[in-house]
Amino acid sequence: MPPLSEMQWFASLGVGGVLAGMMFFYYRRDRRNGEARLIEMARQQMELTKEFRSIVENNTRAMEQNSEAIFQQSVALERLERAIERVQDRRHG
Repeated sequence: MPPLSEMQWFASLGVGGVLAGMMFFYYRRDRRNGEARLIEMARQQMELTKEFRSIVENNTRAMEQNSEAIFQQSVALERLERAIERVQDRRHG
């Protein structure tokens, strides 16, 4: 509720003044609450964005490591295949 001094001033304006004062008071309070909610939502969004970015960065590093491991495995497999071919050529040669 508005302070008593404000209510007395609005009361001096009659019923319309009291209604206008009450509407203005609740409008301001609602606006402050809305701004506070928006600020909190923005803070939460920033935290979620940071968390998401961290997840993406970790996944990117893991994908790079997996790609390197797959490449190394394919190189090792090619070497093994060539070694097997050489052994088979010696046996049949």
